[in-house]
Amino acid sequence: MLDNKNHVVIHVSGIDLIHGTPVIDIKPYHPADRVEEARAPRWIAESFGKEITVEFEESVLLEIEEAVKNGLEFYDRAEDVVCVLREALAQDPRTLHSKQKHGSDGSCYGLALDLLDVTFQVVSESTFKVIAVKYWKRDQQHLRTKMRSEAWLKETLAGVRDAKSPS
Repeated sequence: MLDNKNHVVIHVSGIDLIHGTPVIDIKPYHPADRVEEARAPRWIAESFGKEITVEFEESVLLEIEEAVKNGLEFYDRAEDVVCVLREALAQDPRTLHSKQKHGSDGSCYGLALDLLDVTFQVVSESTFKVIAVKYWKRDQQHLRTKMRSEAWLKETLAGVRDAKSPS
């Protein structure tokens, strides 16, 4: 269908994407395109079978529960948020460059999930720990610090230190 600006618009449903995810290069399936012997690049093949345990700071679980109460766009149960984070982090979302540069040196990484900024730490090659979650109201999105920037890292680590400091 064409929209009012003569752009082609395709509406899709029944696929596992977050609203607004760009769908690029849509092609029809043709049996001749089938690959008989697919091979994965070495860096992907090496990650098969690696199990990563995902742990959560107790304060993070409470923050997730509070965020769900305040209203997330895609989740209405804290257990679902925790499950999605466990599954996503267990697949090690770090880039190959980050893995080679930092290894398991305790580095912190971030990802966005719904209205949450999630920070996790690489405890070891087989253990990641979610150390911080920041909830953003829908009308605060413009205030979000760009994730994985120096400002984001300083802000996040300061928040983690403050949360662990005795009051």
